[in-house]
Amino acid sequence: LDFERIDSGRLQLLCAPFSLTQFLEKAKQTYGTLAENKGIKLNILPLLPPLNEPSRMYLGDMQRLLQCVGNGMSNATKFTNGYIELSALEEESATPGLSRVVIRVRDDGEGLDV
Repeated sequence: LDFERIDSGRLQLLCAPFSLTQFLEKAKQTYGTLAENKGIKLNILPLLPPLNEPSRMYLGDMQRLLQCVGNGMSNATKFTNGYIELSALEEESATPGLSRVVIRVRDDGEGLDV
């Protein structure tokens, strides 16, 4: 992300409904070749219900989210020789009626324990 624009308050997020299925497909199309070219297996974990329901939409800036995931996947391809795993799961939100989606990029490189 562009930290300068975040710090100055000039970053504009374009919130729009999007499907997590489409998001993961787009991530695979965009970054799968990068992993494949290095001989790294990219594993996209299947979405579990209710995330995989075709009518289920989430509100957010899909392009910025792809950029964040791309940063993680780019780092993963630099520091692993085995596999990269991309997953999304839903957690309860503190706000009734809303849900929180956690998107993870994992790899088998040394990395940092968090």
